Amino acid sequence: MPNGEHIKKEFTYEGKDIQANNIKICYKKSNNKTDIEIVTYDVNTPVPFEDDSDRIYSFVEIMPNFPGGENEMREFINKNLRYPKKAQENGIQGRVFVRFVVQADGKITDIQVVRGIHPLLDEEAIRIIKLMPAWNPGRQDGKPVNTIYTLPLIFKLT
Repeated sequence: MPNGEHIKKEFTYEGKDIQANNIKICYKKSNNKTDIEIVTYDVNTPVPFEDDSDRIYSFVEIMPNFPGGENEMREFINKNLRYPKKAQENGIQGRVFVRFVVQADGKITDIQVVRGIHPLLDEEAIRIIKLMPAWNPGRQDGKPVNTIYTLPLIFKLT
């Protein structure tokens, strides 16, 4: 393969980028496919830096987490949750799955319900996520990165 030539091919493996003296293999997932890019370099040519600050990871070496851990997160949710009165009156309960991005600086963005129960509970789940403080970001190769995270919020009547 000539120096600097790029090859793209569909592949089913999702791994992490590999870089050696004269080759770089990049894996990028999109639309349930993983693109592989293989770039060769002359060993005397420095490998160019790739800015992937906008990249959003699904899986990282260290996943993002709520400050203080899961117990603190449960306490935060219990303290701030306002079960909608109409949902209580109508016996609506269950789990709302909320997906969001924990940015490299810990801020939560792109909040969306991926599996809801009822609009009242879905709205409350989004409200709770918006109230959360900045998280400890996910880490890949020792660096903080943008990471997608899905959190189930349980609404249970007692």
